[in-house]
Amino acid sequence: MNIKIVIIGVLLTAILVGGGVVVMSRSPNAASLEKTDKTKFFTDHTNFDWGKINYNGGVVNHVFEIKNSGESSLKLANIKTSCMCTTAKISTKNGAGPTVKMHEVSDWQGVLEPGETAQLEVVFDPAFHGPTGVGPVERIISVETSDPNKANVEFNLKGVVTRS
Repeated sequence: MNIKIVIIGVLLTAILVGGGVVVMSRSPNAASLEKTDKTKFFTDHTNFDWGKINYNGGVVNHVFEIKNSGESSLKLANIKTSCMCTTAKISTKNGAGPTVKMHEVSDWQGVLEPGETAQLEVVFDPAFHGPTGVGPVERIISVETSDPNKANVEFNLKGVVTRS
């Protein structure tokens, strides 16, 4: 078989897959949030360190509390994770949104009235990448909000996956 044809085939496949990822990330299912000056997103931390994570120890999680410190309804939507090994969901007094992971898009919106809180639960599976997936990990969860001063908030998590 001609090597040029194989190389062209591989390049075309890569372009098509890359284009599909771009199209999926701009899904029409994504929620559209109108920014409102009287909303105020608050959390006391956006970084968390799991420390050592045992590869055979099962999943680990962390919960971030989110509060509406403003005067009108705060909307939360378009939650994304930076890796398939990590999932996230937001729970409000009205119930939980869907559990999402990388490449998933949902039209779900959570609403927090002034003074209300929500929980962003992040779950990391240390065994997801197989036995070679040990060492330092860093994951990012992003959440879009209706607060124009914090339109997109990133939560950063890290740890070190170990064999013991």
